[in-house]
Amino acid sequence: MGGNPLAAVANMVDQITEQYPAFAPLLQIPEVAKLLIEASAPGHQWTTAKLQAAIQGTNWWKTTGQTGRQWQVTQLIDPATAANQQAAMSQQIHSAAGSLGIVLKPTDLGNIVEDALANGWTAGQIQQHLGNFAQEKTLKPGTIMATQTNLGSIAGDYGVPVSTGTSFNWAKRIAEGTATQDGFTAAMQQQAKALFPHLGDKIDAGFTVRQIADPYLQIAQQFGVLANPNTVDLSNPKWAKALQSRDSKGDIQGPMTLDDWQRHLMTDPQYGWDHTSNAREVASNLVQSLGKTFGVMG
Repeated sequence: MGGNPLAAVANMVDQITEQYPAFAPLLQIPEVAKLLIEASAPGHQWTTAKLQAAIQGTNWWKTTGQTGRQWQVTQLIDPATAANQQAAMSQQIHSAAGSLGIVLKPTDLGNIVEDALANGWTAGQIQQHLGNFAQEKTLKPGTIMATQTNLGSIAGDYGVPVSTGTSFNWAKRIAEGTATQDGFTAAMQQQAKALFPHLGDKIDAGFTVRQIADPYLQIAQQFGVLANPNTVDLSNPKWAKALQSRDSKGDIQGPMTLDDWQRHLMTDPQYGWDHTSNAREVASNLVQSLGKTFGVMG
């Protein structure tokens, strides 16, 4: 370029814009700009079809999807529209993250917005990618936390001990759409059958371990050794014992009979039955009965 280099560049841009107006916005993409300069050079003047074929052979074209190419062109030729789309997408993603309980850093939000627009993500795909930013320690109240709490209740109903880390990972995957609550329930059923193999038939029939244990827990409440049956940790041997009657060899035969469970509550000191009002009433009745038997009390 002789004379004024800037003037020469401006003239080249004008020439490209005049000859290939549809491709002019791509001048800001270096790999495509080289082709445009070559195509518009004196004596060359490629046809539009030839130029299009050459552009489609670039790495930029091959590695950028149609939605991504359209988004780049929009940013180049209509920055105002691109800015409006970015603002709308930012609000959508910020709201979706908030409903999940995820707090995004500004840089992370910006990256997700750009990726969502460049790849044409659906709401489901946005939620799936947001799951990558869920961290148990920074999680706020939202869908993931609510799901995690619900999963803990399901595990509890099957008498399966589950760590908060495990329930969080399941809740996160459910939010991402890569797992379901039904899948978690099925996993808990399998674990419960491993812990209580003698209850396998009932679990397969649709009963939870808590439902099977409920009559025993109700009796414990009536005996005054349990305040709320719904809060019992069924993985605790103290309460699981009701479902694990053993023979003389120590092998589990099945749940205790209700009579055996009542006697067990009254004789095993870990339940503290002898300190309850129920025990005092039984003792008082026994004294009165003995007194009448021996003519001591009228």
